[in-house]
Amino acid sequence: MASQHPLDPGFTNSFQIVGREAESRDFAEIRTRFISPGYLSTVGVPLLEGRAIEEGDLSDGPNVGVLNQSAASLYFGDGIAVG
Repeated sequence: MASQHPLDPGFTNSFQIVGREAESRDFAEIRTRFISPGYLSTVGVPLLEGRAIEEGDLSDGPNVGVLNQSAASLYFGDGIAVG
């Protein structure tokens, strides 16, 4: 299940990468959508690193995210985006 259908652009949210100072007064913005476990495999999206969303991620624990390759390259360059 997802908050929008696959071709919908999603919501725009501001974020800051933990351990980095903001490069300007504004936070970076990224398009987001909320998904449930199994969504990525259902729509045929392969994971290149890390793991998929799991049932335990839906609780009150820390937020979990999945980046596409474009966002990982933009915000982490050649660095590691998983962690």
